Amino acid sequence: MARPNGTIVSVGGGVWVREQGDPKIKTHRGAAKRKKRDFRQLWVVRINAAARANGLTYGRLINGMKAAGIALDRKSLAELAVNHPDAFAKVAQQAAAAAPAQTPTRAARA
Repeated sequence: MARPNGTIVSVGGGVWVREQGDPKIKTHRGAAKRKKRDFRQLWVVRINAAARANGLTYGRLINGMKAAGIALDRKSLAELAVNHPDAFAKVAQQAAAAAPAQTPTRAARA
């Protein structure tokens, strides 16, 4: 027996579509993943801005933190960067001290 026209069916991966081929209808799972992605992007932007204010780039900060054994997630780092800039500056100092030596850029090598 056929389903009535317009019945919503799952096509897998959290995606639902109407039987007639109407535009895809995302479930709440898709919205939650999008929200998580958006927040992580916001945290990275905030960390990068604070790192540059302390003379580092985002990548060098994260690399130095790993070398120094500082285990803070991006959410915590963003919180420090926005609300406790002095504490973030101390973390950045430790990361800069532990970071491996900078390799010359292509322009400097040529």
